[in-house]
Amino acid sequence: RCWAECLRVKRGLCDTSQPGCFAKDQCYLTGAIELLEQRKTLDFRLLYSGKIHHLDLEKARDLARMEPVLFPCFLADMDDYHRRLDELARINGIDPPLL
Repeated sequence: RCWAECLRVKRGLCDTSQPGCFAKDQCYLTGAIELLEQRKTLDFRLLYSGKIHHLDLEKARDLARMEPVLFPCFLADMDDYHRRLDELARINGIDPPLL
């Protein structure tokens, strides 16, 4: 497992003995944490309308075409989805920022 993780982190580098990494995973983690912090106010269905940053959701609300969007099964019950997100955030020590 450690070897696979090293391969993943060092992929694309010419000399893997030098410091550095492929930082895409870190960017995804940062984004996931931001979404968990904002989970109480986000419209998760609207996020499926395209490649939209969560800070731009309000701007996209009037432009988004939601009719052809097929949502994943876990969004069918939004109350359950929010409970699961709350549990995930609790386990990882992620609370919504204080306003």
